[in-house]
Amino acid sequence: MNYRKTLLAASIITGLCVSGALYAQDSTAAAAANQPKKSDVKELAAVTVVGIRDSEAESLALKKAADSHVEVVTAEDIGKLPAKNVADTLQRLPGVSVGTSSAGEGGFDENDRVSLRGTAPSMTQTLIDGHNIGTGDWFVLNQTATVGRSVSYSLLPAEIVSEVVVHKTSEARLVEGGAAGTVNIVTRKPLQFDKPVTVHASVGGVYADLPSSTKPQFSGLFNWKNDAGTVGVMAQALYEERSLQRNGQEVLGLEQLGPTDAIVAAHPDLNGVDFPSLIGNVLFTQKRKRTGGSVDVQFKPADNVTVNLNGFYSKLKADNFNRNYMMWATHFVHGATNLAPGYVVKNNTLTNATFSPSNDATNYGIYDQISRQASASTRFFTADVDWRATDALSFTAQVGTTKGEGSSPKQDVLELNTAPGTGAAWDFRGTGRPVNWSLGPDNSSPAASGVSANWIFGEGGINVEDKENWGRRR
Repeated sequence: MNYRKTLLAASIITGLCVSGALYAQDSTAAAAANQPKKSDVKELAAVTVVGIRDSEAESLALKKAADSHVEVVTAEDIGKLPAKNVADTLQRLPGVSVGTSSAGEGGFDENDRVSLRGTAPSMTQTLIDGHNIGTGDWFVLNQTATVGRSVSYSLLPAEIVSEVVVHKTSEARLVEGGAAGTVNIVTRKPLQFDKPVTVHASVGGVYADLPSSTKPQFSGLFNWKNDAGTVGVMAQALYEERSLQRNGQEVLGLEQLGPTDAIVAAHPDLNGVDFPSLIGNVLFTQKRKRTGGSVDVQFKPADNVTVNLNGFYSKLKADNFNRNYMMWATHFVHGATNLAPGYVVKNNTLTNATFSPSNDATNYGIYDQISRQASASTRFFTADVDWRATDALSFTAQVGTTKGEGSSPKQDVLELNTAPGTGAAWDFRGTGRPVNWSLGPDNSSPAASGVSANWIFGEGGINVEDKENWGRRR
């Protein structure tokens, strides 16, 4: 096949090549014109990310470098945890939950216990710098009962924290006792600060709406280290007050009806059915004051040897006054012959019942007033030596002592009978809704409600200690 370049084809090819060359020359010239002179170029200073964003980045780096399954929260700057309270911060981590109480004292405004994987707080071990910490409870029933290995976070202010590591799996280097996991609170150390002298103080106030009260809080830190970075001293002081008020309702247990009860003789279908023992409306008030501090001395006699002496103390005064106005069902239901028709039984529980006035001396209500002096405290002292023989080999030795106390030196109780012969009623309306209950037609005054003394007593002298001494090396 013959190919022949016509004059038109040759002209087109020539025009395309020339225009392409001219366009390339124009682009190069424009780029050269836009290029800034060397004298006009300004070098920017380094941008350093600090605060919360850097704290989160450090947390991710520590988590990636860990040899086991951990969650990490760090505080790059003093007081810059993602929340004001250590327990609040841990709640944001997957698999971690917190509670405002340690056992059966009910909920309060401050998170106090930490648990892992939906287990009880007693199955979670809490450590500070890898060692146990003795703890105490302010609530009298927790002082006289066993609450396990759980630690009260109300005694551990956020300002002492450098980082918190949640170990969801066990490691040989961890202290035993965390069946569900271990929370290790790592404190600040004097030689980790950048500047030779660091001074930090914060003053604040907290307003509580129910008691309509504003209370102060303060934290202060002083840290010094020498220019060589071989000797450092850090001291912290902590102070906090709180006003608490809880308006609530309590259902204090269930009792079961039996075949010998008078109410079962009149209503055989109630045999084996449960009913509420006590239903009460509660007014709880409390004044809290937490004081404490820490001192840490750190020095390096050699480049690869670090010695650290650390002491910490925290005390929570938690005097409280509890008032509970209750329907005393366990006092009248078993022998009742005045149960009105229309009662309701659901899930083997008497959920709706009305007892007509009996016009006798049976007391259908009771009013408890309990005033308690209460406190809890924790303290520890440790001495550590860390020797890094090589980059891959190190030795650590530690001795220490810790002690926690829960104390109720004084407890005054007044219990009053009320509502004699007035009858009573209750109606359970489902989860998340309070129980409707009443005592007779009129309880608006002491005379109308028939108040009489039941018993009065004072008790105290409760002091429970949690103490441990240890020595270890690894």
